[in-house]
Amino acid sequence: MRSLRILGVDPGREGALVVLNGLFEVVDKFTMPLDAKTKAIHLGRLFEIVSAMRYTYSTCYIEKTKGFRRDSSGRAFTFGYNTGVIHMALAANGNPVVMVEPKVWQMAVHPMIGVRGGIHAKERTLRCCRKRWPGMDWRKTPKCKKFHDGLMDAALIAYYGVCHKYGDHLNDNN
Repeated sequence: MRSLRILGVDPGREGALVVLNGLFEVVDKFTMPLDAKTKAIHLGRLFEIVSAMRYTYSTCYIEKTKGFRRDSSGRAFTFGYNTGVIHMALAANGNPVVMVEPKVWQMAVHPMIGVRGGIHAKERTLRCCRKRWPGMDWRKTPKCKKFHDGLMDAALIAYYGVCHKYGDHLNDNN
């Protein structure tokens, strides 16, 4: 199970990519590479990251984002574009991709780790990550004061992927 690799991806501009093995250990984590001028995903660096990981993933799980009514058309386009770019980079490297709705992975993972409702989803995600990986630093850089939502979401999406692919019984060893 240690050789199994599942990739979780939060495709937002402030998103991330996190790789877990079958024992739920974080193998690699990357924040979304952004172009310094345009603040859009840097396509070349994204492809380099995905290619350099050199894993044969069992499956890659990407959060299926969609625009909300209150979002501008530009923001909705950016969400869709980012998801497509990431899907392309993974597919070009021969990795199978599964799209997963945010509510699906959140409703599955939060209670599984022992964090229940009554608090904001981002706070539940932070608590889950702290509980599941107590020593892990979830900041973008050591100088940052805030935790990086994209890294935490991507880790839990990958966690959902391991459980989804191989069954909830893997979770018994938490």
